[in-house]
Amino acid sequence: MDPASIAEGIKLLRQTYHSMFFLNLARMGFLVLSLYDVILCFPDELESIWKARWSTGKVLYICCRYTSIFYLIFCVVFQFLVDCPLEVSRIFSKLEFCCAIFVYVPFQVLVGIRTYALYNRTRMIKWSIIILFTIYILIAIGMGILFSEKGTYAKLPLQGASCVLELQKYPTASVITLFIAGTTYDLVLWIILVVRVYQAYDQGQTRLMGVIFRLGLLYFTFVTAMYIVCAVLFIKLPSTELLISTAIAHLLQTTASVLSARFILHLRTYLNDLSIQSISVSPERIMRVEDERKFGYQTSTDDSLYSFELAPPR
Repeated sequence: MDPASIAEGIKLLRQTYHSMFFLNLARMGFLVLSLYDVILCFPDELESIWKARWSTGKVLYICCRYTSIFYLIFCVVFQFLVDCPLEVSRIFSKLEFCCAIFVYVPFQVLVGIRTYALYNRTRMIKWSIIILFTIYILIAIGMGILFSEKGTYAKLPLQGASCVLELQKYPTASVITLFIAGTTYDLVLWIILVVRVYQAYDQGQTRLMGVIFRLGLLYFTFVTAMYIVCAVLFIKLPSTELLISTAIAHLLQTTASVLSARFILHLRTYLNDLSIQSISVSPERIMRVEDERKFGYQTSTDDSLYSFELAPPR
């Protein structure tokens, strides 16, 4: 091997370790941010979530809040492992990709439930969301299988080499397709939400617009924009800069986790003040209950909105 090739190899290895160091710092920073937010919200979380009975909303909160934290811990630990047997590196790499899929699912479920609620639980919206979510899950499973089958691994002839580097090649199309699927799902539901706001505006229902904004539109707008950024970065950046895209993906994951958990916590507190326990309550129902409390009369006896409980009465 000529000296030029050796020098090029050393340079590439140095760049790789520099990128990995940056990625691990980013992961640890996002982990600290997540844990800091848990500490800030823990008094409300203890009262509103952990002391409540088990419900769909409680499970969704725990998944949104803690799966992201455990996944970041897993990624940091994996990157610090060195001199692993090849089979161990293969198992950890597959777990890292598959766990990433699982981490994003609670965010998609939350978006679907709130979109369904803001359309007053209409059948057409329900089945549209179910079909979109099913397509997303099938694509995610397919990409997980593709990643598992097509990834190639090789033992590095270096002592103390990170196990992450033993993944020599993997189908980048699996990662790109996964983000495109998530972006499409979020973008379609975001458009549906914007249409709902326009309908309220067109009918002169400014109060209804305010309820929709308060119950999720701004949150969904931010998370959807982050999804689009991640998809574009994974498509546009060369494979040598893939660690940058990965760091941005972890930023999306952390941001979505923090905002989703806070969104559920604040929604639960707000609905509890109105004596409504359903995470899928419609804005019209909220307006009716607000009027009942404000003016002291009952406008509805409809109890059909008490499914998908965020936290039932204790």
